[in-house]
Amino acid sequence: MTGRLKDVVIHQGRNYYPQDIELSAESADPAPHPNCAAAFAVDDGHTELVVLLVEADGRVLRNGGGDALRDRVRDAVQDGQRLRMEEIVLVRRGALPKTSSGKVQRREARRRYLAGEFRPAPVREA
Repeated sequence: MTGRLKDVVIHQGRNYYPQDIELSAESADPAPHPNCAAAFAVDDGHTELVVLLVEADGRVLRNGGGDALRDRVRDAVQDGQRLRMEEIVLVRRGALPKTSSGKVQRREARRRYLAGEFRPAPVREA
């Protein structure tokens, strides 16, 4: 078993481990760094959505690469996990909560996401 059972994301009757989703996202492009993504499920009242927060380099975002990065991450997760991401939010590097050893704190990231604390990093149009 990989990860803790309570971290499992259940989407349309299938189980996904957030670590696998995050690894696919991080390998999509050199812009995301290791341990700089957090995947979790959110109930919107009708269905459970899968949300992926990805820290991105400000240079990529400033140069108009945010939409392209989001597309590459979406494609990588689709290819690697056979999972269509409902929401991918690019945030500035250092925005995700982490433990002192550098592991992403998914529960805290989810809490902050639901509280509206994560503002998408500005994406300048090319």
